[in-house]
Order: sequence, then C-alpha cells, then structure tokens
Amino acid sequence: EVFRKEAAIHYTLSHPNVVRMFGGSDVYDPAKGLCPFLIFELLSRSLSAAIHKDAPKLTPEQKALIAVKVAEAMK
Repeated sequence: EVFRKEAAIHYTLSHPNVVRMFGGSDVYDPAKGLCPFLIFELLSRSLSAAIHKDAPKLTPEQKALIAVKVAEAMK
C-alpha cells in the first residue's frame, strides 16, 4: 500500500532534477507472490557516477550546486 502511494506521488512529479517515471505494475513470482515494479526514464549515467568520475574536475562550488539541485528536487 505504501509503495503504491509513493509510486503515485512520484508519477506526478515533473522537475528537471528528478528522473521521470513512466509507470509500473505487478508481476507474479511463485516464491514471493506479487512483486511490484516501476519503469523509469533511462539515463546515460547515474548521478553518483557523474559526481565520482568527474570529481577531480568539479570545483567545490559545482559540487555544492549539485547538492542544492538534488535537495530542491526532493522538496
């Protein structure tokens, strides 16, 4: 129930710093029963990979800006 509510909220989000959710459903697993899944936009790389791979190139100000944008997206 909580998963479905959170998925419904995420589906309505529209922000440049939030990956888009296209939908979701349930699949039946004989061992686990119904297993929900979500379908998200495919990104070229993760935020973590971008930050760590480019970390030597990013200034402290740029890293702070990334943190602020992530925080804004979570409001």
